[in-house]
Formats: sequence, structure tokens, C-alpha cells
Amino acid sequence: MASREDATNMLGPWGGSGGTAWSFEKAQAITKIKICVGDVINSITFQYMDGETARWSPRYGGAGGTPVEIELGPAEFILSIKGYYGAYAGMTIIYSLTFVTTVREYGPYGREHGTQFYVPKGTGWINSFHGRSGDLLDAIGVYRKTSFEIDLGTNHYLTAISGYYGIFHGNRGNYYGYTVIRSLTFVSTMGTHGPYGPKAGTAFSFPVKVGKVVAFFGRAGQWLDALGFYLKPNLV
Repeated sequence: MASREDATNMLGPWGGSGGTAWSFEKAQAITKIKICVGDVINSITFQYMDGETARWSPRYGGAGGTPVEIELGPAEFILSIKGYYGAYAGMTIIYSLTFVTTVREYGPYGREHGTQFYVPKGTGWINSFHGRSGDLLDAIGVYRKTSFEIDLGTNHYLTAISGYYGIFHGNRGNYYGYTVIRSLTFVSTMGTHGPYGPKAGTAFSFPVKVGKVVAFFGRAGQWLDALGFYLKPNLV
């Protein structure tokens, strides 16, 4: 696993060494995934947002296969992928793909045949992909971003905040023994964002019944120790 300065980890790729290496990294948000499936995975393509415009990535792989589209919601993130790769026509090719998001599981697309690979759910979300392809999809890997941004725009606002706080029961330097925020979930007029982090410890929840969240306060050192918010009541 390789790490970058923008809090992104590179995982994989899994599959064969044929074809040409590719990397799809410019996604502000992935909105659709198109997979073309035959005996193996023929190709994969990503629709993403470029500002306010939806665009398609290049097709990674060749023509052919039956197209299937996954459409992601505005507050839906990819958390995990899994699949199979194996020998096909003298090459090692991706046979099957499954995507797990904050909402549901999509797939499997293709035959679950050969060697299984799996990117488990972890801290962060999968925001882009890399791999190898020629006439088929030879290999696939992911970039997992370990920090999140929620863009509410000008017309949406938070309606609830919940999460968990507690002591991390493990030995990771100064983290051990401190009470910290372990998970956060934000609910807005767009949908539910999160949970970000493990649901472990003591739960807290702040439904916003009257007014809007306009600012935050709390305590922080090396980690986020506590969190609260300022509520602006609606004018009558």
C-alpha cells in the first residue's frame, strides 16, 4: 500500500500484467460506473463530476460485452470492492467485480471464477481507480481517500449530527487511553453523510428540530477530542 500527501492510499492492482497501465484520479465525485461483461470483464468506465458538468472517463478495456450501469446517489460513497481474476485466453484477466457503498452492494458483475481479491471497508472511501487494460480489463486497483469533504452548496443545510466517542483500546502511541471522537454522521437536506469512522464507544445524537447549524466548536490536539455546534434558530 502506497500513501500520498493528499491523504490517499493506493491499493492494488489485482489481476494480470498485460495491457497498458491506466489511472483514473480526477474525480470530484463518481456518479456512475459502467461495466461491460462477457466471459470476463471487457471494460469499465466512470462518470464523474467536473464542477457542475457530468463527464465520462476513457473506456478502460475493449469493445464488447453487455453493459451494466451503477448509479450512485449524491451522498453515496464506495467503501469496498471485491472480485475475481484468473486465466483467460492465455492471459490473466478480471472475471468479476462487486462494489459496496454506504447504501448497498452492487454485483457481482461477471463470473466468480479464479482467485478472489477483496478491499475491505476501512477508514475512508474509494474515490478513484487504477489498473491495466487492453482488449479486456487485465487488472484493477483503487485509491482510498482517508479524509472526507461534504459539499452542501448554498441551498442545503444540516438537520442532525450523531456519532460515537470513547477510549481506543489499543496501543497506538499517545492515542491509547484518550477519549476521542471515533465516528461522525451528518444528516442534511441532501441525505445522510457517513458514518465516518467506527461505531464504537458511547453514542451521541443531536437532531436539529428548529433552526440551522451555523458553526462548530470543540476540543482538539492530535485528534478530535470533543465536538459541539452552534444553532441559529429560525426567525418567526
